Amino acid sequence: MTPRFSIITVCFNAEQSIGKTVESMAAQTFRDFEYIVVDGASRDNTLDVARSHLTFPATIMSEKDHGIYDAMNKGIACAQGEIVYFLNADDYFENDSVLERIADAFATNGEPQLLFGNVIYQYPEGQKHRSFRHITPGNLVFLDVNHQATFAKRSLFNQMGSFDLRFRLNADYDFLLRCLHGKASYCWVDVDIARFNAGGRHVQDVAFLQTERKAVRRQYVSPLGYKVGTLAHKLSHKIRRAAGMLGLREQV
Repeated sequence: MTPRFSIITVCFNAEQSIGKTVESMAAQTFRDFEYIVVDGASRDNTLDVARSHLTFPATIMSEKDHGIYDAMNKGIACAQGEIVYFLNADDYFENDSVLERIADAFATNGEPQLLFGNVIYQYPEGQKHRSFRHITPGNLVFLDVNHQATFAKRSLFNQMGSFDLRFRLNADYDFLLRCLHGKASYCWVDVDIARFNAGGRHVQDVAFLQTERKAVRRQYVSPLGYKVGTLAHKLSHKIRRAAGMLGLREQV
């Protein structure tokens, strides 16, 4: 029988964090899932730690890859579930009812191809709640959606293709743009899905991230549209920052 969810964890030398990731998976009240761990031939005790926290069947593969998106593509190729979600080894589900609530949300919203929720970003100095309620096909090219906020029908990868390995830090962003510009059905639900470690590669190499993201965006918008949209995005950022200074909860 096809499982409802395929939850995929990609990892490399993650012995310090993957235990909490697997624990949050094991705690889920909704049990109709398969769990896939795609390891990039870790040199530490990542796999031993992962196995020590597994209280349910899992598929584990470990081999060298060509980066995180190559590993994610391997997970997709292995997946059998109706809905795919990536729970990376530095992150974990917010609570034990996430999958139950997301399963209900897919059913009550007409089984969209994409579903977005909320994410709590974990910084060394604190945390920040982000909702992606505002995302549309028109504005995503100037904004972003955290992959930890996103569930996708597995059939969507067959339709739209997998992650483009030309992009080292933005292939998930490119995939979502490809889907929404390809008129994939989508919805947002007010569910806090995961805690996201905000100190990863995307923060460590901001200049490269932004340069690559610009290249991704220009695939989906004209040069003039890009300039106008960028200016509007900067203005929107200033408004959000002002709202934060007033103590309002950030929503975008």
